[in-house]
Amino acid sequence: NYHNALLPFHRGCNAHIWSIWENDKKTGITWHMVKESIDTGDILVQKEIKLDNNCTALSLLNAQHKLALTLFREALEILKNKAFKMQISGGGYHKKLSLPNNGYLDLTWNKEKISRFLRAMDCGALSGVPKARLEILGEEREILFYEINELDLILNLSDNVILKITKEKKCKKSNNFLSI
Repeated sequence: NYHNALLPFHRGCNAHIWSIWENDKKTGITWHMVKESIDTGDILVQKEIKLDNNCTALSLLNAQHKLALTLFREALEILKNKAFKMQISGGGYHKKLSLPNNGYLDLTWNKEKISRFLRAMDCGALSGVPKARLEILGEEREILFYEINELDLILNLSDNVILKITKEKKCKKSNNFLSI
């Protein structure tokens, strides 16, 4: 069986989402044996992928699938030679419908946490994972697209709503001149 994380971490579903949300510095893929308990079988082969601050769930999942395909022959050889290793316990488990913060963006978070959340929930149109949501002015909206830059957070929401939040620049006054 192929799993898109370095087992024993992020057992279960949507491991790529949780790797970004939990700010893992690395993730990867695992080919492993199947046991009765989910994602607990002996490990055939694992390979790491380093994560950066631009990685989205969609880009990570694509990289993981490519890596899994390149390691498939090696996994088969290890299986044939019965050279697999026992998996250690721990690492946590994620249910299929479990999402970071239940899929809702919290605008009280700092910029880094907002970025992690949006990138973790950025799974593409065909993923089956619901879009991130935001409650604003008493209404719930889907986050369709987002942009984060040095000063702004721009959210394109459902119903053609665009929300732009701009960080204020700190100004200092000296000799009656304002410098920014």
